[in-house]
Amino acid sequence: MNFKRLNLNQWNQWLNRRQLQVLEAAYKAAQNIKALEDKYFNGGKITYAPNQTKTLVEYVQKVLDLYLFHAILGCGFCYL
Repeated sequence: MNFKRLNLNQWNQWLNRRQLQVLEAAYKAAQNIKALEDKYFNGGKITYAPNQTKTLVEYVQKVLDLYLFHAILGCGFCYL
C-alpha cells in the first residue's frame, strides 16, 4: 500500500480495517488460550499441578507464550 497517495478518507478506511484485524487477532489468541486451559487444565489457570507432568506444563506454557506474543505483536502495530 502506497501511503503517500492515500487521501484522508482512504487513510481512515485503512486504519479502521487494521484496528478490526488487530481486535480479531487478539480475540482469536484469547480463544486459543481458553482452549488450552480447557483441554489440559479443566478450564483453570495454566499452572503446574501434581496430576500433570512437567513436560506437559512446559509445552502448554510455550504455546501460551506464542499466542501472547502474536496478540501483543498485532496490537503493537495497531497505529501504523
